[in-house]
Amino acid sequence: MDTVLGIYAHPDDADVDAGGTLARFAREGARVVVAVVTDGDAGGSDQDLHQRMGELRRDEQRRACEQLGVTELVFFDGYPDGMVTPSHGLVRDIVALIRRVKPNLILTLSPEYNWSSIYANHPDHRAVGAAVTDAVYPAARNPFAFPELLDEGLAELVTLLEEANRRVPGRLCADLSIARGMDYYTGCVYETELVGFESMGSISSGGRYDSLASDGRNSHPGVGISLGVTRLLGPLLARGQFVVSRPVPTCVLVAVDGCLAGAIGVRDELRPEVPEAVRTLRGQGIEVSMLTGDNARTAHALGQIAGIGDVHAELRPEDKARIVAQLSEASPTAMIGDGINDAPALAGATVGIAMGATGSDAAIESADVAFTGRDLGLIPQALRHARRGRAIMNQNIVLSLAIIAVLPPLAITGVLGLAAVVLVHEVAEVVVIANGLRAARAHKR
Repeated sequence: MDTVLGIYAHPDDADVDAGGTLARFAREGARVVVAVVTDGDAGGSDQDLHQRMGELRRDEQRRACEQLGVTELVFFDGYPDGMVTPSHGLVRDIVALIRRVKPNLILTLSPEYNWSSIYANHPDHRAVGAAVTDAVYPAARNPFAFPELLDEGLAELVTLLEEANRRVPGRLCADLSIARGMDYYTGCVYETELVGFESMGSISSGGRYDSLASDGRNSHPGVGISLGVTRLLGPLLARGQFVVSRPVPTCVLVAVDGCLAGAIGVRDELRPEVPEAVRTLRGQGIEVSMLTGDNARTAHALGQIAGIGDVHAELRPEDKARIVAQLSEASPTAMIGDGINDAPALAGATVGIAMGATGSDAAIESADVAFTGRDLGLIPQALRHARRGRAIMNQNIVLSLAIIAVLPPLAITGVLGLAAVVLVHEVAEVVVIANGLRAARAHKR
């Protein structure tokens, strides 16, 4: 559950009605928002505290929410305790809250009369429950309901732009269309374009989250930022303004208490057996190509380490299948893969080889051969064994045909008697069987 919204009539309603439920949601990492319609100033019977009752109950509600792990507490204004009605204005305020919070679940009070418990069936409870019900459906999801709410937040946006333009004059503009599909942001949203390369689109985007991280009890806001490094560097690489001379790891900076503590380099690494496997395959007269969906820089860097010159990068599954089909038309081609993206190419190859028992079901079902291990050194061994087995089979076929071709004429001409013919035939069968057993022995080199 991402966001839970509780809407109640008085301070303490949330605690009494659903305190344990709200605490559990918060403990499981949900963003929990509680809204209270009145300040509860009509509660109690102590005349000495009457003037401070609203303030006291609000403070109690704040401290209770802290204990429950509530992320945000909202107090409505202008709704007197004991006199709440499901008015147009209350429905409007609840709709505005729902549209801002975007909850996955809403908890509230029952709008129905409960004759078995008049005390629990307070008029304010029924009024708030009815207003929430009307707000949830259909008002909150209807863009034509309360259209004036669409203008809310514009004043804040204007203030933000004025301050930003003061710092970087002429560099910013307001474009409300960039909020498309970014409902996970709950605050300001931005996109950045590179001057002179507007056709590339956004190279950086982000926004504010009301609940970015959680310690299990409390959720904390934050700002999320993404930077399209590949999109930014692509035009420069394409123009030859700089080149990558060696594989460069992705750098992750680690900060502790706001200070840089270190950097972690992350990059794709080849399994250690790959270069040797490629050299062995080439020694067997087999050409090796790489087909990958990774970006071209990473693919060529890894291809160079592996000793593979023919590298095809940034491929979709259908691209892999097309290239394998072209190679298969020119000469027998084996395709090695383990992912669902490799399945079409495995099916279209002369021989499809699925690596690893943990590979996707689609890859294993599409392949002709499936290895239980993930060691690519098994491929040259398997090919060597297959070639050796085929040679032994051909030897047995030639030997059998030679015996069949020689024995009948010798028997017909009387050169060999019946016993000799039978003996020679049986000895030949034993030789063929013994030679065939050689194929069962795997030789590792």
